[in-house]
Amino acid sequence: MLSYMKNNPRKLNPVTVCFVLAAAVPALVMLLQFALLSCAPFGKNSFCTMDGFSQYYPMLENMSRALHNGELFYSFSGGLGFNLWSQSAYYTNSPLWIFLYILPQSTHIAVVNLTVMLRFCLASLFFCIYLHSHRRITERRIFPYTALSAAYAFCGWAVAFQNQFMWMDCMLLLPLVILGIEKLFDGKSPVLYTVTLFMCIWSCFYIAYMVCIFAAIWALKLTVEEKRSLRESIKKLFRFAVYSVLAAEIAAVSLLPLLHTISQTKASDIGLESARSYGTVLNLIFNMLPFTPKSLEYGAPNVYCTVSALIMAVVSAFNKKIPLRKKLTSAFIWLFLILSFEINALYYVWHGFHFPNQLPGRFSFVYVFFVLVCASAFIEYNTFVPTGEHFHPVRMKQSAAVLFVLVLAGACTNFTARITSNPDSLLKFSQIGAEFKQKADEKNSFSRQELEPLKSNNQGLQYGYHGIGWYSSTMSAAQYDFFQALGMPKYAKNVSTYYEGTEITNALFSVRYSADPETGEVSENKMLLPLAFLADEKILDFDIPAHKSGKQTQKALWFALCGENLNVKDGTDKLNRCGFKIDSFSSDNITGAIGCEKDGVFFTTIPDDGGWQIYIDGEKTEPLRTADLLLCCKISKGQHTVSMKYVPPMFKSGAIISAISLAAAILLILSKKKRKSY
Repeated sequence: MLSYMKNNPRKLNPVTVCFVLAAAVPALVMLLQFALLSCAPFGKNSFCTMDGFSQYYPMLENMSRALHNGELFYSFSGGLGFNLWSQSAYYTNSPLWIFLYILPQSTHIAVVNLTVMLRFCLASLFFCIYLHSHRRITERRIFPYTALSAAYAFCGWAVAFQNQFMWMDCMLLLPLVILGIEKLFDGKSPVLYTVTLFMCIWSCFYIAYMVCIFAAIWALKLTVEEKRSLRESIKKLFRFAVYSVLAAEIAAVSLLPLLHTISQTKASDIGLESARSYGTVLNLIFNMLPFTPKSLEYGAPNVYCTVSALIMAVVSAFNKKIPLRKKLTSAFIWLFLILSFEINALYYVWHGFHFPNQLPGRFSFVYVFFVLVCASAFIEYNTFVPTGEHFHPVRMKQSAAVLFVLVLAGACTNFTARITSNPDSLLKFSQIGAEFKQKADEKNSFSRQELEPLKSNNQGLQYGYHGIGWYSSTMSAAQYDFFQALGMPKYAKNVSTYYEGTEITNALFSVRYSADPETGEVSENKMLLPLAFLADEKILDFDIPAHKSGKQTQKALWFALCGENLNVKDGTDKLNRCGFKIDSFSSDNITGAIGCEKDGVFFTTIPDDGGWQIYIDGEKTEPLRTADLLLCCKISKGQHTVSMKYVPPMFKSGAIISAISLAAAILLILSKKKRKSY
């Protein structure tokens, strides 16, 4: 190919060839892995393992149904109900899922696998584009640049966290974000930086936060390296800050509701006790070597990016052609990143001011990017081929060998990643979910369903029924504490609950149907309450009792609702006399009627997160919270129509900010172009 390019320069552009190879090499490696491990579309296996199995896949299925139904704000598929808009912003906002949302459910396992492959390809391609921006690709640089690009795609971080689907969007966009910053500092268009940073924040604000930290570091690096006046440097940094803020504000319609949601989680209460050293530098060094087991739960950060690249990065520091100022800034950044892995206070800041629960060193992809950029300096100033006019085939063979070693190391490392060997479990209970829905539709009233005992997390999300079990980092502290107080088991601390029904909870939470996941047998509960009903005013004074067992707490809650000590059957009969009869139901808009025998409390089994509004006879009513979680309000004696509407907290404010910021960004960009045209 290279000989053909040399003899026919107009036929094949080396830049195009390099870009094609950068995208194709990861695709070939991944397709080989698919074939060897019988992954869809070559078999049944899936990359949905660990969080991919218990969180992402069910959430993607839930979001697919929500898009088709046009109900994007709220879902009753888990946790008694949750803010779907915020959960989507945390987990499923990536535009790369478009094919999963438009293709039939039977193809979704293959779509997930191929989307993972696409992310590896884009990571390699975008890194290659970044390298090309520094020095134009010639035929002499095709192999080295393709090798570095493949090394970025198959770095230890990407291999270890390939099933943390939302994270990889930020990793693959990082080279374009940094390229956008450099264009911004060169006085060129801010479009690339603004758009790519916005896409990072939109796809995964959490990892985008780490991208923002690194972007600020890179902006300071450019400021120090270039010999500019103080006024010019301040002007450049100000321009960087303006477009950074605009990118975040354009995403405000997604970001503000999400920030409100996560501010209510358990993780928001975890702080830094004191600064100390982890003492993991030696483990960090070992993790730079190939075939080292990946750190999935705990351990040193995943920083592998091939030994060859690491050596080139170190050797480039001794090249006299590289200005001393650049060497010093690079050395400082390298040291700072290593210390960020070692010192818990820096680790704490990088992870959004909390310590991650498993999956260590979540920002290590920026370290890998930096190392590979330093390695590219070796190629730039110490090319694999002579800088003269004559082509040297022996040196090019050496380059090809380097490429082969890098890609092989990446591929072999990738083969050590966990994949599920039981993909049928992702679809196993779909028939039961469909039967749940059919039976619920026949009753023409709201009810919940569950598989008991649970075989995985988020089954309601996955199979499309109104469930209670839920596993999500957006679970509020109030929800978690409520379920724990009722004696429900957990899967992951602070962010999950299983459902184990009792007579009281099945009646209270409207659990009409339950199914045995082993036999598939569906049973119906005859004693259940509607989604809302008239409760005794004692419920307003109810607090979760401390130091009580789950059964004791359930009985105390039941007594407060009934206003007297009644068994489940008698209590259900009493509360059903003043039950809420639903006329129309969607996940974010519920209307119906209730007849109240006396003044009391309109009590619901819907979690209160600040987004629900209640209208009684057309008049807006102040929503209240009881049992530290559940939505309710006061209601008077008589017949009433009740409407409940949900809008995610901060959604309207976010939408206004997004619209204004988008308009401001467009005006700024157009005004700059207009000034240049004169």
